[in-house]
Amino acid sequence: MPFVKRSFFVLCFFLVLVNAKAQQMAHFSQYFAIPEIYNPATITTDYKFNAVGLFRQQWVGVENAPQSLFFAVSAPFQLFKQSHGVGIMFTNDTYGVYATQSVFLQYAFKYRIKENTLSFGLNVGFLNHTIDGEKVSLITSDYHTETDPIIPTSKINAMAFDLAVGAAWKAKKYHVGVSFLRLTKPEFDLDDNIKTSFSQFLCFTGGYTYQLPQKRYELRGEGLVKTDFKSFQFNIDALFTIDQRYYLGLGWRFQDAVVFMAGFYLPFGLNLGYSYDLAT
Repeated sequence: MPFVKRSFFVLCFFLVLVNAKAQQMAHFSQYFAIPEIYNPATITTDYKFNAVGLFRQQWVGVENAPQSLFFAVSAPFQLFKQSHGVGIMFTNDTYGVYATQSVFLQYAFKYRIKENTLSFGLNVGFLNHTIDGEKVSLITSDYHTETDPIIPTSKINAMAFDLAVGAAWKAKKYHVGVSFLRLTKPEFDLDDNIKTSFSQFLCFTGGYTYQLPQKRYELRGEGLVKTDFKSFQFNIDALFTIDQRYYLGLGWRFQDAVVFMAGFYLPFGLNLGYSYDLAT
């Protein structure tokens, strides 16, 4: 299967405290392994078939703690002697009584400039937002009522259309990208009393690979900045690779956590990794 670049399942366990608003855009410590979730222009940058999956568990052992599931498939194709990429992406985020699923069709236009690639990408899809009122427990006493008009007693959900755009530049030793997510500011009319919306996000990514004097070792740096124009999150990570088979990593998320990670590369482009976040 030489056409397969990567197909991996990454287990990421976090001990990170985030507010409810941040759950609109889940944290992934190994974000560099799934660039398509933040930038549609990054699909098939290597001009090969890609399949990637990730499961994230926050606050292990805590009931109803946030969980995220991500899966994407993409493939390159030629049209009118020009390179393109197309794919599909699924996400499922659950946190307490809330759940959000998404499905996006992804497209990227690729333009080769010598050994480099300039890409422009687009996401088109839908979000489904759910509140499970059956999980809500209301206090009952002489001072409390058994129901609340703004708290549902059953599962309610609504769908919304969404778009994202991005651009990326990939060279032999480095890459950079910028993307604009949640362009439509998706709004969900769950019922007469409950309406909610998701914020737009602007994301910047970049990375550089340095070949150490001993050819079997590489040092790789990665960075991610994302903002909803009211607050921002900054990630920086360093990975040490041995024989292009094993890697150890250390990362830092601004005002949030120190990240420890490790993994190894398997045959047929498979990559198995693990990360642990220590809250700061």
